[in-house]
Amino acid sequence: MEKIIVSGDLFFRPLPNDFADQPDDSYFLYREPGRILQTIAMAYPYLEPSLQITLRTMVQQLFANTVHRPWAIVPGQPWVHYLLPVDTGKQRKSFTPANIWGDPNHGRYRPTIQNVYNVWLYAYRTGDAASVQPYYNAIKSFYDNKTGGHDQGRFYGTMNAHIRMARLAQMFSDPAQVAAATNNLNNALNFGLQMNLVDTLARNGTAGWNGAYAFAYDNRAINWVNRNYIFHNINPEIGRYLNDYLQSQTEARHDFMMNRFPLWWLREALYFNRWTGDEGIGIPGNSFGTNVPLERWFRNVDAGTLASYMISSPVGIADSYWIEALILALESNATDQWVDVRDIPFNTDIIELPAELILESMVLTSDSDTCFAATQTIIAGGEGNIFQVQAGAAVVLVAGQNILLREGVTVESGSVFRAYITEDDNYCMLESTMIAAAESTSAKIPDLKYKTKKTCSTFIPTPAQGCLRLNSLTNLQPSQ
Repeated sequence: MEKIIVSGDLFFRPLPNDFADQPDDSYFLYREPGRILQTIAMAYPYLEPSLQITLRTMVQQLFANTVHRPWAIVPGQPWVHYLLPVDTGKQRKSFTPANIWGDPNHGRYRPTIQNVYNVWLYAYRTGDAASVQPYYNAIKSFYDNKTGGHDQGRFYGTMNAHIRMARLAQMFSDPAQVAAATNNLNNALNFGLQMNLVDTLARNGTAGWNGAYAFAYDNRAINWVNRNYIFHNINPEIGRYLNDYLQSQTEARHDFMMNRFPLWWLREALYFNRWTGDEGIGIPGNSFGTNVPLERWFRNVDAGTLASYMISSPVGIADSYWIEALILALESNATDQWVDVRDIPFNTDIIELPAELILESMVLTSDSDTCFAATQTIIAGGEGNIFQVQAGAAVVLVAGQNILLREGVTVESGSVFRAYITEDDNYCMLESTMIAAAESTSAKIPDLKYKTKKTCSTFIPTPAQGCLRLNSLTNLQPSQ
C-alpha cells in the first residue's frame, strides 16, 4: 500500500494477462475505472495516520478525474459502456513492456455497476463522506444508466451495487433513490434464485451478443476455464444470500474450480487451461477476485486457510485482488458481527487535518509524487528515524506553523522537495506536487524535474535544530 501511496496518484492502467501464444487473445484485468478504490477502502483502517491523510487527498484527485473515477462515462454518451483504456495510466507491472499485447475489445461488456459498492465502502470505512457528497448526483446517474441498460447488476458479484446505492441514497437523504435501488435489489435477488438464468445472462447478455463473460462459455473451453465469473467480487451480504438460498449449487461450482486448479492461488502456475487466452497457460488474478471472497463470505473458512493462499505474490503494485485477499485473511481472525449500517451517522464535513504530523521510517522512491500536511507542525526524522527522498521522487510538506527536518532526513540530487508554510490554509489541494497538470492521467513529470542541472531546495522556515543532509552529484554553491 505504501508503494501505491508514494506513487503520487491512483491512476493505474489495466493489468495485462499476456500468458497466451496469440498476442491478440490476451486480455486485461482492472478495466473497471477506479477499481483501486475498493482496495483503498479495505486497507485504510490499517494504515498509519500520515498515510491515511495523504490517501484521502489522492482519492479526492481520483474523484475529480473524469477518466479514472469509478463512475466515469463516455463524454456525452452516458449510456455507452465505458471501460478504462488499456494504455491509460501508470504501469502496475514492475517494468514497462515494449508493446501492449492483447485485444482491447476482449471482455468489452464486463460489468462496472459494482463500482458503486466501492464508493460506499470508501465512505463507510474512512468516514470521508464529505469527499463523496459533491459527486452523489453523478454517481446516482451512473447507477441509473447502468440499471436501464445491459449492466443491470444481476450477477452475484454485482448485486452489491443495489445495496450500496440504497445506502448512499440513505446517507445523502434521497428516499426516492433508496426505494428504487431496493426494488432493483429485490428483482436481482429473485432473478438469481435460478442460477441457470444468471449463466445465460453471462453468456448472452441482454441482447444475445453482449454477454459479459461469453468467452468463458465457448464449447472449446468446457472444463478448462473459469465459469465462476458470476461470483466475481461477491460481498458479505451476497455471500450470506448464497448460503441461505443457493448453497448446494454454489458449493458445487466453487468446489469444481478449487479441485480442477488446486494451485489457483499461484498466479503463473503452469496449467494449460486456456484461461489466459487461446493456447494460454497460467492463472490470472481473477482467481483471487473470485475464489477468496467465496472462501471468506460463502464458505467462511478459517484464517489459517486464507493465510495459506498468501504464499503467492502480487503482480507488481496495485494488484487489487491480491491485496484484498490479504486483508480478508487478516480480518478473518476476528469474529463476524452483522450490524445495520443505516444506524451509523455519517459526517459530510471535510475531515480535519492533524495538528501535528510525524514522518518517520519512510523512503520515498523514484516513483513517489506525494504531499504531507498538518495544520501546525510537521516533524521528519529524528530519534534514529529516517526520512529519505530518493532521486526522481517529488515530495511536498505543507504546514500551518512549523516544519522540523531533523537528523535522518536525506534529500538526494535529482529529486524535487518542497517544504513551506501555508498562508491561506490550503493544504495539498493541487494535483500531486503541483507540477503535473490537473487532468493528467499518468502524472509523468520526470522531464520537468530534469530540465535544469541546478539543485534547488527551499525550506521555510529554515530548520533551527537538527541536521539536514543534501546529497548532490555536483558541487553546491551558496545561494540566497
